[in-house]
Amino acid sequence: MQNIFKGNKNIKNKIAYFCVPADFKKDSLKKFKNLNLKYKDAKIDEVYGSLPGTVYGSGRSSAYIPDVKLSELKSYIKECNNCGIKFNYVLNASTLRDREFNDVGKKKMVLFIKDLHRAGVRRFTVTLPSIISLISNNFKDVEIVLSTINNITSKYQLNEFLSAGRIIRAYVAEEVNRMPHKLRDIVSNSKVPIATILNGFCLFQCAYRYHHYNFAAFRDKNNICDVDEYYQFRCEQIKANNPEEVVKIPWIRPSDIDKYQKIGVDHFKIVGREMVKAGGDMPAVAEAYMAKFYDGDLMDLLNGFSSLRRGIYSIQSKSLDSCINYIFTKPLDCSRDLCNKCGVCKKYSKYVKINEKEAKKLPEFKLLK
Repeated sequence: MQNIFKGNKNIKNKIAYFCVPADFKKDSLKKFKNLNLKYKDAKIDEVYGSLPGTVYGSGRSSAYIPDVKLSELKSYIKECNNCGIKFNYVLNASTLRDREFNDVGKKKMVLFIKDLHRAGVRRFTVTLPSIISLISNNFKDVEIVLSTINNITSKYQLNEFLSAGRIIRAYVAEEVNRMPHKLRDIVSNSKVPIATILNGFCLFQCAYRYHHYNFAAFRDKNNICDVDEYYQFRCEQIKANNPEEVVKIPWIRPSDIDKYQKIGVDHFKIVGREMVKAGGDMPAVAEAYMAKFYDGDLMDLLNGFSSLRRGIYSIQSKSLDSCINYIFTKPLDCSRDLCNKCGVCKKYSKYVKINEKEAKKLPEFKLLK
C-alpha cells in the first residue's frame, strides 16, 4: 500500500492558513487578529465575500449572503489591511451567460472590476477560465484563486485551469477530501499551493452539483423562478432520509487538519456565507479549526453555529475517529462505485441522529410537472 504521508511527516513548523467568510463586522476582524496572535501554528490570512445583486453573481445566491454596499466594502477592506488579513472577492459564478465573449460585455466586466479595484480588492476567487484571463490581462497587481466550483479531481484539470492566467492557489473538488491518495498526487504535482473546503454539507460526488451552481448563477441574474430552491431541497431530502449520506459528506474535522497537512495541504476554507445571515459565529468556527480540536457536535461547525438546519442532525465528532482513520489507511480512495463493497459509512451512520420532527419542517422537494 502506498504511504501517502511519505516525505511530509514533519508538520511541527508548518502553519495552517484559513480563509473565513466575511461578516463585514469590524469586531469579527479584531477577533480574527487576536486568534492569529493566540495560535502560532495557525493563521486566518484571508476573509472572502461579494456584493449582492450584481449581474455577475458568485457561488451563492444574493438572497443568502450579507447585504453590503461598495462603500461599505471599501471601508471593510481597509480594516482588513489594518489587521493583516487579505480580502478575497468571490467572482465565481459558474456561468455569466457568455457576457464576457463580446466587446460590450468585456468592457462592462472590466469596469465592474475596476470599481472593486478602487475599493481595494486585490484578490479574486474565480471559476471561469475566460474571466481568469480577462483579469490577468487587465489587472497586473491582482491575484487569482481557482474556485472549488471547477471540481478539480485530476492533475490534468488543474494544469488546464492554471494555464488560463495568474493563479496563486487552487481549490480541489470537495470530494477529494475523501481521496487522500489522489489528493497527494495532485499536491505533489501542482505548481501552486492546493487548498480544500473544511465544513461543506454537500453530498459526496453529488449528481446535482453542476446544476445547482448554474441554478444559483442564473437565479441572481434573472430572478424568474417561482421556487426558492430546487436542487438544495432535493439534496436535503436525500440526507434526511439516509443518515449514512451525512457520514459520506466530505467534511474535515478540526482534529483531521494534521492529516491533510502531512499530505501537503496547508490552505483551508471555512464555508458559510449563508450562515452569516442566519446568525453564524465565524470566529467560533475559525477557532475550533485553528485549535485543531472540537469535541462537541460536528454539526455546530457544519452549520457555523447558525440557525440553519438547527436541531435536524447531530453527530458527535469523536465518534468518527475510527472512520476517518480507516479512510486514510485503506488502499483505495473513496468512490460511490465502491460504497456497497466498503460499507464503512453505513457502519458509522448509527452515530448520526436525525430528529424526524425537525426534518419534517424541511421544505418539500417537488418534481416539476
